[in-house]
Amino acid sequence: MNYTIDKTFIDTNVLIYAYVNTDNFKYEKAREVLRKELFDDSILLSTQTISEFTSVLIKNKKPIDEIEEYFYEIINSFTIVDISINIFIVAYDIKKRYKFSWWDSLIVSTALENDCNTLLSEDLQHNQLIEGRLRVINPFV
Repeated sequence: MNYTIDKTFIDTNVLIYAYVNTDNFKYEKAREVLRKELFDDSILLSTQTISEFTSVLIKNKKPIDEIEEYFYEIINSFTIVDISINIFIVAYDIKKRYKFSWWDSLIVSTALENDCNTLLSEDLQHNQLIEGRLRVINPFV
């Protein structure tokens, strides 16, 4: 009998809303999502996600010590995956077929490469099924 483990990929925007309160509803919802997901090996982020997250916090003039604290909280709470050459190759195909932005194509490709079933993101169509196996869920709907 085959058992599949549900794996969830968290997009950058969910992290940003959880650490930068520019919208109280999204801040509270993102914090709730992350609290539920903390310390679960089936929750993935990528090095791209952490890089984008750091860049946004720097642009929002968060102190570097605070950003570093968030960084360690995140990497100690979730599984972090690297972006491989194969992920880039698949991302080109995703971009062409789905007309996503390049950065969203990389996120989707990384989630697919790591056998995720769910992608938490507000950037793509809520409830969209990609490649018949990755469901986009907008936690802010």
